[in-house]
Amino acid sequence: MHLIPMEDGISIRLTQGELNALLFLESLPRHRSVGIKINYF
Repeated sequence: MHLIPMEDGISIRLTQGELNALLFLESLPRHRSVGIKINYF
């Protein structure tokens, strides 16, 4: 499990597969315009 801190102070738990899928979505240009911001540290 990965604990991902979001910008609003909420943390979400993701499995490796979910994290990989999210990173893939983040890499898509059309997805960036949605405004999803994740701190990866």
